[in-house]
Amino acid sequence: NRNRCFEGLTGKIEETYTADGKSVVVGAYIIYKIADPEKVLRRLGTEIKAEERLTSLMRTDKNAVLGKYEFKELVNTDASKIKLDEIERKILERLAPQAKSEYGIEVKWVGIKFLGIPEKISEKVFERMIAERNVLAENYRSDGKKIAKKIRDEADNKRKQMLADAEAEARTIRADGDAKAAS
Repeated sequence: NRNRCFEGLTGKIEETYTADGKSVVVGAYIIYKIADPEKVLRRLGTEIKAEERLTSLMRTDKNAVLGKYEFKELVNTDASKIKLDEIERKILERLAPQAKSEYGIEVKWVGIKFLGIPEKISEKVFERMIAERNVLAENYRSDGKKIAKKIRDEADNKRKQMLADAEAEARTIRADGDAKAAS
């Protein structure tokens, strides 16, 4: 009565769709144990049949849960927006009760081991990511130019003020010198 890790018999990595209609490629695994061997034998016959049934349940529940999340909740440059832990938990919450009650299989864990995007989409995603990065870079450059202009303007104003003060002091010194020379 040991724990087993199962990745599915066919289509270990399958394409599915997100709530916003984006295509993703997902591979999941299940950690389970046979809690009621008699029920497994009576309902399914063999361990292979049990794993075939787990494959079907996993596919159905994985697709149902992933279909409720948007692409940006699976793939995002901001890690706080990624909800893979929540997705795994929700798949488990759907899968475990049915597997236990109907087949005597106790599902302990569901995990996503692979998440990708189909090749046809990956190029568009990378183009979008590059465009987003370019916008950020341009914003940083623009902010830098504003700060540099402010520093140059302040330095230029300080230089003008110092020159004006020096010229005023020079006029005062010349005037004092002329006054002393005239007396």
